[in-house]
Amino acid sequence: MPSHPEVEEHDRTKYAEALGSSDNLHTINQAILKGEPVEKITGIVFDNIRHLITNCNGSLIFHFDYETALADVLDTDFDFDQDMWGGKSFRLNAFPRRRLEEGKAVLANDLRRLINPSPLDKSFLDQEIFSYVQCPLVSQEKLFGVLIILSKAANNFESRQSQQVSELASSLSVAITQDLLQREAELGWERLHRLSQHMVKMQENERRHIARELHDEIGQALTGLKITLEMNHPTQRIEGNKDLQFAQESIHELISRVQELSLDLRPGMLDDLGLLPALMWYVDRYTSQTGVNVHFQHQDIQQRFPQDLETAAYRIVQECLTNIARHTDVKEAQVQLVLDNEILVILVEDHGDGFSYQKTMATGEAVGLVGMRERALNLGGELKLISAPGTGTQVLAKLPVNKGISIRDSVYG
Repeated sequence: MPSHPEVEEHDRTKYAEALGSSDNLHTINQAILKGEPVEKITGIVFDNIRHLITNCNGSLIFHFDYETALADVLDTDFDFDQDMWGGKSFRLNAFPRRRLEEGKAVLANDLRRLINPSPLDKSFLDQEIFSYVQCPLVSQEKLFGVLIILSKAANNFESRQSQQVSELASSLSVAITQDLLQREAELGWERLHRLSQHMVKMQENERRHIARELHDEIGQALTGLKITLEMNHPTQRIEGNKDLQFAQESIHELISRVQELSLDLRPGMLDDLGLLPALMWYVDRYTSQTGVNVHFQHQDIQQRFPQDLETAAYRIVQECLTNIARHTDVKEAQVQLVLDNEILVILVEDHGDGFSYQKTMATGEAVGLVGMRERALNLGGELKLISAPGTGTQVLAKLPVNKGISIRDSVYG
């Protein structure tokens, strides 16, 4: 600080406060840039307010909810009883919104002199709070809350102090806005997560229902029609009649097709026998249909798992092998399933041409890959895909058997 004899003490005080305010703002802004929790930042603001304001008896932060027309207490720092403010709300008309929306601090020197105090003012008077300054919290030119500094002394605030507190409120606005946006994003993600889980369950239930309908109703009806045809027309007559022979062949083809559709939708053995028998059957069927030889290795997966886990694991292997048959020219693929520390680890790989994941996503052809990852995430697991042109493809999924198990406990990948 420059030393000049002619500088009056009042100016020295103002200069020192300006320097202190600048340092305080720098500390708060650095905390915001570091991504510190909003609770820590509000704590810094509250400490700075007590340093700046003599006879400060507390501060509180309100958030405005325009849908409910209510202001809720976000945080408090009081010398007196704080319990009465926990979860407390006031209607928005209890605040001087017009002045606050203009970006101006509102100063009340003595609440006892108010002719018509608001419910908020009455609550302060009940605590023997006689003066306050309200500073607007603004984001993108919209008022979303208020910082209120309280004192039990009347006429406790000066206009220059209101300006300093307003600067603190501006920085606080940034921190609170970031926190609210983050919470909103997390809430949105949680809603999408629940919706995704619901959609997957609905899809599997519908597949199970249609598969059973095809097998039990249509399949049995076609089988009955085939038997009726054979009973009323002996084999010799059918072979000598082209129309009857065509009808018999069509029925036989329809029966086979219905069986295939039913199995493609959802094999009954996945529900009846479990994951391992269903995968062993599927791998054999896949090899006979595609000519791709699958080296299937498994360890400690003989037992039954939760239905959601068995379904997800089966669909992930199914999608991976389908992609190998559809997009590569390889004649071999590897599938490994291992139970590791209550985590089901799935590894599917081929040594084909590989592909660019980014380009595939950009062309909108990665629906199956996205679906696999969604299934893993819905169970609290993860799915990684490693591929590049000319390197082959590897898919690694980790699915916790029970909730609360960390996939980090797995030694694989």
